[in-house]
Amino acid sequence: GRDDAVEVALGGKSADGKPVTWVLRGFAQGQLLSETAGGASPADAQRLLKQIAYKTLTRKQDWRSEWIIPLEPLGVDPAGTDPLPFNVTAWRTENGEFRQYAGSLGKTWDLTYGGRLLPPKKP
Repeated sequence: GRDDAVEVALGGKSADGKPVTWVLRGFAQGQLLSETAGGASPADAQRLLKQIAYKTLTRKQDWRSEWIIPLEPLGVDPAGTDPLPFNVTAWRTENGEFRQYAGSLGKTWDLTYGGRLLPPKKP
């Protein structure tokens, strides 16, 4: 694409309880997309999109984004104890490179080799 972007992929469950990888793509100019590449239905992807807060700050030499992604719409119990599979990928138009938090050895949303977010420890 023409714009730098960041993709966040998170494991969860669809509205009907099936495992899914939620794929969210945020662009430097402020556009946010919820994709179906990880198995979400178009309706579930759009439902999730409406529940996410996304904003960017673009400057001459760089840009930043802030995401607020609630767990419930992902089909994840916020009080749960299971690690949450995830990955983050950045697309840089400057050099045409993808940079991943955890190399997926394939599709960026394949969480087989992705990271895991751990829930807070209970006191």
